Amino acid sequence: MDLPLLIRHRLKELGIEQRDLAAAAQVTESYISQLLTGKKAPPIPERTDIYSKMERFLKLPGGKLAKLADLQRKEALKKTLVEPPRSLYQEVRELVLLICEPRNGDATAEEIDFLSQLKFTRKRPTPLYNYWELHIRRDPPHFRVSSTEKKQP
Repeated sequence: MDLPLLIRHRLKELGIEQRDLAAAAQVTESYISQLLTGKKAPPIPERTDIYSKMERFLKLPGGKLAKLADLQRKEALKKTLVEPPRSLYQEVRELVLLICEPRNGDATAEEIDFLSQLKFTRKRPTPLYNYWELHIRRDPPHFRVSSTEKKQP
């Protein structure tokens, strides 16, 4: 049984309206309506006291609504995560890193010497970093010359 269905059923049993529940829970009628229609997901039980207020008003055992809301949120999360996330395009990434390794590529001795002289304070550079360093050395960025700075013949 889901949370909105349980609350609606209990309201009907007790002959109480949504506005009365909203007043008891100290929330707006609109919020209760959105919870009961499923337009709003139930709040996380640890972050609110709405469930204890609603349980007292609906004369339900303590913790029942919070437990049901927690189960409902976990089920919704399981539906969105059918399988655990994995690295996208793993094969492509490995290929790029293989190509970027200066010792496996076409790096000259001078370029490898340059890369080995770089100093880092924490981690060693990745192959991709080495690739970009070599790329910038081989083909420096070109900047557009403004019309006032153009060379004159």
